[in-house]
Amino acid sequence: MVVLDHEPHWWFLLQDSDALLLDVHCSHGPVDYDWAMALNDDELAQFHAVGRTFIDSLAKNVQWSAPGARGNSSPYLGRNLDSNMRKSISAAVTEWRESHAG
Repeated sequence: MVVLDHEPHWWFLLQDSDALLLDVHCSHGPVDYDWAMALNDDELAQFHAVGRTFIDSLAKNVQWSAPGARGNSSPYLGRNLDSNMRKSISAAVTEWRESHAG
């Protein structure tokens, strides 16, 4: 798994084999959490057509839909990756940060 791109303090785009993963740092007042999901076929097509601008837009949509908040109706519910994938993402981001420190 490797980091392809990021927006500081907001999101990371990672590649895991053929899958692209988006890890968004969501903040809703006193509550912060990370929401990681695999891009679906439609999102992949839009990313390949538009690029980074699409990832910014998708990250905004994830943030404002509040998928981690209780009682929401976010279209991203059910797409949060499992804890093993979250650990892999965290390790990849840590490795990326260490290699880009300075």
